[in-house]
Amino acid sequence: MKRMTVMRLGGACKTEFFAETFEDMAEKSKQHCMAMFQAKDAAHIAVMEVMKTLMSDTSGMQRWMNNKRAEFANLLMNDDTQHHPRSYTQHHLWPL
Repeated sequence: MKRMTVMRLGGACKTEFFAETFEDMAEKSKQHCMAMFQAKDAAHIAVMEVMKTLMSDTSGMQRWMNNKRAEFANLLMNDDTQHHPRSYTQHHLWPL
């Protein structure tokens, strides 16, 4: 398992996600984003607006995703995940 925070994924909080693959990490981040949007969290919504602009540029978004995918690939496996089996978060907040 690898660990990334929402902030490391470009978001607004220190929520931690644990995943085996980048795709799983991205999905957890997306789910967190939707939850924070529904909660009307101002910090997360502000970051979502920035991401919305980024998503309008296909090449820019692809570059961003490739950079995050590479960052995930370079992470070391998390030795303490057996003590932190939460597959979704250690709660704080987020977006992708």
